[in-house]
Amino acid sequence: MKKTRILSLLCVLVLLLSSVVAAMPVQAAVGDTVYIRKHISFLYDNSGSMSMDIGSTPNLKWCYASYAAQMFTGLLNDTDSLTFTFMNPLQGDKNKLSQVEIDLAANRQQQVDKVFSITDYANSGTPFERISDTLDVLTDKKGLKADSEINNNQVNQNEQHWLVLTTDGNFTNVPSNTTLVKKLKEILEKYSTLQVVYFGIGTKGDTSAEAAKDLRNDPELSKFPNFTAVYAEEQEEIVSTMRSLANRISGRYTVTEGIKQDGTEVTITISRETSPIRNVAVLAQKTTATLVSATAESGEVLTVARPAVINYPHNKNYDNLAPNTKGGTTALITNP
Repeated sequence: MKKTRILSLLCVLVLLLSSVVAAMPVQAAVGDTVYIRKHISFLYDNSGSMSMDIGSTPNLKWCYASYAAQMFTGLLNDTDSLTFTFMNPLQGDKNKLSQVEIDLAANRQQQVDKVFSITDYANSGTPFERISDTLDVLTDKKGLKADSEINNNQVNQNEQHWLVLTTDGNFTNVPSNTTLVKKLKEILEKYSTLQVVYFGIGTKGDTSAEAAKDLRNDPELSKFPNFTAVYAEEQEEIVSTMRSLANRISGRYTVTEGIKQDGTEVTITISRETSPIRNVAVLAQKTTATLVSATAESGEVLTVARPAVINYPHNKNYDNLAPNTKGGTTALITNP
């Protein structure tokens, strides 16, 4: 076993890893003191365009999307809830599975593996009705209510609802007199307590009508404080965009400065000037290192929870990523 050390301004976390590689990117994300439970309903794009070659170039969007979704699953808190709705039912499943519920309080590796196992991409498009199906998860199962159904005294201040819509193409089967912007506006106006995230996955240089819309500067949607649009034009940007989204939903920030490495020892300076640290999420990429234990400066043994290994999936001829891009691990330190 080898050691990696995280140094806080007020405490020292000594992390014991099963293995360490040189130049290992390590990030620690710090959470708020008072945590609000997040219910996340996630539209997962498994349409054919996510895996079909782009001209003569292999399309790796589906690999990056799978890895990013695994990472997203690994970094959320135990008390959150997460449901994936697939753009198209899984073709390899005899029941035509269209949704997967993730139990974040259970064994995290098993939950991450649920996402990793999705390697069957449909030879079909981007049905517009999946937006409503993804929203129904929150209204039917997670307690989201329309503004007309509640008053201020009935809003649960300890819960938040998030609708995350990912797509690499323009939606099809759109009803007449309807557009994507109009549909999103209707949702935002009806559910002012709902956080809506539109995640457009692009292909650099693609300006066709089939390409995913870039809604980052849409004049109508930008008026809503509960709407966020992100866009990943390059395939590899999917991972960093999803990591930032996980931080935002979990109320964390990423430590990007004050990181030093000396052999197998990594020191990270964490500032806690604004509030006490509730938890730390550790993400190590381009490595198979796993977090085994952590201790505070006082000698207190800290709780390392929900460790998981994340991987790029394998399917047909699409797995041609460079070896040093493969693999990563996540874990939570829940009592720092």
